[in-house]
Amino acid sequence: MNALMAWAAATFLNALWQTALIFCAAWLAARLLRPAGPRAVHRVWIAALLLEALLPFCRLQPGVWLERLRAIFTHTGDGAVTVRISAATSNDAAQPWLPGWAQRMLAITFLMLVVIALLRVGRSLWRTNALLRRAEPVEPAGELALVLETYADELGIDPARVSVARLDDLHGPATLGLFRHTLLLPADLLAQSGAVLSQEEREELSATLAHELEHIRRRDFAWNLLFSLIALPVDWHPLMRLTRGQIDETRELAVDDRAAALLAGNKTYARSLVRIATRLAAHPALRPIEAMGIYDSNIFERRIVNLMRKAEEVSWMRRAASVAGCAVLALAASYTAMALQTNVNPPGEAAKNEAPVVSNGVVSLSAAQAAGNLVSKVTPVYPAMAKAAGMEGTVSLDAVIDKEGHMKMLHVISGPAMLQQSSMDAVKQWVYKPYLLNGEPVEVKTEIHVIYTLGSKHPEKSDAQPEEKAVVAIPPSVIKSVDAKYPPEAKVAHQEGVVIVKTKIDASGRPTVLGVEGPEVFWKSAKAAVEQYSFQPAMKDGQPVEAKVNIEVNFKLY
Repeated sequence: MNALMAWAAATFLNALWQTALIFCAAWLAARLLRPAGPRAVHRVWIAALLLEALLPFCRLQPGVWLERLRAIFTHTGDGAVTVRISAATSNDAAQPWLPGWAQRMLAITFLMLVVIALLRVGRSLWRTNALLRRAEPVEPAGELALVLETYADELGIDPARVSVARLDDLHGPATLGLFRHTLLLPADLLAQSGAVLSQEEREELSATLAHELEHIRRRDFAWNLLFSLIALPVDWHPLMRLTRGQIDETRELAVDDRAAALLAGNKTYARSLVRIATRLAAHPALRPIEAMGIYDSNIFERRIVNLMRKAEEVSWMRRAASVAGCAVLALAASYTAMALQTNVNPPGEAAKNEAPVVSNGVVSLSAAQAAGNLVSKVTPVYPAMAKAAGMEGTVSLDAVIDKEGHMKMLHVISGPAMLQQSSMDAVKQWVYKPYLLNGEPVEVKTEIHVIYTLGSKHPEKSDAQPEEKAVVAIPPSVIKSVDAKYPPEAKVAHQEGVVIVKTKIDASGRPTVLGVEGPEVFWKSAKAAVEQYSFQPAMKDGQPVEAKVNIEVNFKLY
């Protein structure tokens, strides 16, 4: 449940800004393609709707995919496998940047908005179906039949798939239907078509039917319904509403262009639109939301201006440049939206990798972490005066280890004065394995605790034993490792990934694999390699103990 809440919260947050980004890019692209006509601009806004609806759900990492594409076109060799070992602790949970209560609030808000949008679409379809049930089927006759047959033939529409119905309280024609199309006509238009028509009335009837039949040819009812369903998750966003409005407007402009071409010309069709707009102002249209019709848009003025505007000749070079510019805008906007997407971790999700603390190029490690890199050590000599006096204690030293693993700086933090020099003389000779950060050796700052104890039975034989604080165990370290083989099927598919091998190291240093996480194609190879490792076992109170570690095996092709 926490993971679902985090996913919903991240989707909601991403939709807030990604929709705005895509809308701005679409507006610029529409400006570029305006000379190409309304159909080209219409396609731009459809692409914008798809991106606005889908990108918030997209969890692709474009940087990773670019690297994979680069690997496809470059020599990948045999691939590289790197290994990192970390303690298998359960108390270092990562704190999500968004608190759990905020995740729940955002997730519930997002889901409620989606449900509201779904109910709105359902209500619209119910109203559309109710109007269709009240409509009375009619058989076209007179001018209506003649115009329908003429324009259906010119548009390549099968008249058998188009039925005509009458609805008395409908003040404008509309088209409905997914597979079989219904042309709803108001009563006054049907009555008018059966009589002898004047030139103006014939032009208005022709313009109306040409417009409706073009909607049928384009299957705009089905497309509009599909866009409504796709936009459901982001329908609450104001800019998604504006995008839907731009789709509706450019759709009507594109249909007008086609319908005007069927008539005597743009001026004739524009005059018909003026008369239709006058009728609409006097009788507001009762319309189903999902239906298509010539009354569908409230931009009659813009439609008339578009029809009366002289067509601009656009050269193929300018058209190609506009299309290229739109493609660049779409790619840039999509890449940015995915690269900057917000990720929300569920509350309590453990951090897989804890980054070391780095200050001025020096890495700070705990005493236990640094002890795991110890290669050679010299045991301090128990001072004779301290032994005779029965003195015990712990000397704490602050150490800086250079890039080669040798002691660079060392000074005493605390401890008995009689034991300090002995500790310093011995620890200065210790040698560590160079610590690598991002593949480069770095200096390390740590603490070393040297504990001096006198045995109760043989005090004369007791030497100081450098060890960690009593409750801290020295983690296991690798003595021998085996390179994991890159699976051939993953190499062919240019697949990369990271596998976490959960391993138990017993007191003798033998590993036992407890589980594997990550891409399944790499499991067998990673498990086989780890099972051949040899370890220096973990140490606690000077004794080898069993420990659990996570071994991270990274498969990369370059």
